[in-house]
Amino acid sequence: VLDWHVAAGGGEAEVGALRVEALLLLPGNSLCYDCDEPCTEDPWVSLNHGTVICLHCAGRHRSLGVHISFVRSLKLDALKKTEWQALQRGGNDRFRSFLEEHAQSVHRHVWLELPMEARYHTPAADLYRRRLQAELAGSAELPTELRRVDPPTAASTSGAMRAAAMGAAVSEKSAVVAAPVWTADEIAARCELCRIRFSIFVRRHHCRRCGRCVCKECSPEGSWRPLPELGIDDPCRQCKVCVPPLARTIAGLPLPAAAAPAQAVRGAAAPAAAAEADGESGGWT
Repeated sequence: VLDWHVAAGGGEAEVGALRVEALLLLPGNSLCYDCDEPCTEDPWVSLNHGTVICLHCAGRHRSLGVHISFVRSLKLDALKKTEWQALQRGGNDRFRSFLEEHAQSVHRHVWLELPMEARYHTPAADLYRRRLQAELAGSAELPTELRRVDPPTAASTSGAMRAAAMGAAVSEKSAVVAAPVWTADEIAARCELCRIRFSIFVRRHHCRRCGRCVCKECSPEGSWRPLPELGIDDPCRQCKVCVPPLARTIAGLPLPAAAAPAQAVRGAAAPAAAAEADGESGGWT
């Protein structure tokens, strides 16, 4: 455990070096959280997540905005006491374990396949940030509700930056992005979220937003939404990581209109994409 008073008898530089050393010894902190490359020679941190990252990924984090990820260098910057506390409560392994919990189901291979901007705009990453902030504030109760986090719009992000961050082709006039690349059926023997094996009883589907191959339970109708940026105006299949179901509501509050069943908002003529999703077949046994 990191100790704010470690080597209190030494000089400021010595104390800082010992804190950095202790931090990098925490489980998972010797490798960059976002690319798994060694980062002990030039470690950077994302204070919002309490994670250690490399210089290259730190540069990509800066484009997310400080409200998503505030990055600091462990060698170049003098961290405040509260910032060290955030790193002590966080850690790479803790963030990873949280994402892989059943409630979030964002497994490591899924995280690494997402573009950087998409990773940190997932509801699971947002919830972790809010929980860590609540811990640092000494809150007795931690947030538990997933909420949707919208990435920057084309109006607030340059076309070049958005294309680089999201891997999307942005039209200057229509801002329509390119469709995601679907995981091929031949290499998806299991759901990419819950890892259940596909069979004649467990059919495979694809999320229209990210392209993951998922099962029905991981792409419930509560997650179906229109995708106007892809030219789909009616609700279509999306996974619960991209769009968490709106079933998690606070007791006593009315259900928002947006949470109405997908059947109620779908028109009589479903789009080809949704029809294809319903007709996808099972496969691997």
